[in-house]
Amino acid sequence: MPRERLPDRRESVNVDFTVGDQVYTATVGRDPEGAIREVFLGGAKEGSHMAMVLDDAAVVISVALQYGVPVSEMAKSVAHVRLRPPTPEELDAGAPVPSVPATVIGAALELIERLQADVDHDHETMEAVDA
Repeated sequence: MPRERLPDRRESVNVDFTVGDQVYTATVGRDPEGAIREVFLGGAKEGSHMAMVLDDAAVVISVALQYGVPVSEMAKSVAHVRLRPPTPEELDAGAPVPSVPATVIGAALELIERLQADVDHDHETMEAVDA
């Protein structure tokens, strides 16, 4: 699948999210159909190693989105921390144990996934009304 180039001007939204005690900002840009195709991450001290990690992660996420990689695939592929140990029943059943992203990158991916789900839901609702 070729990379989907974005228009020079596009809709975007800023969303703050917290990981630990640190507040971060995700700016997400959308294509003309409303799909998220671009991400910028901020919240670290300018020029710091963490700021560079956030910048690089945002580039990798953006390029993956522009090539059509589902954000859900990226979100489930990053490290998570279990909220509690699994129960014997969960182990026997192979049931998932509640977890949270282990890093700001995982938290950003889950945020993007929720934002995209909201847009998808809105499009489905509009299509149902138009039908």
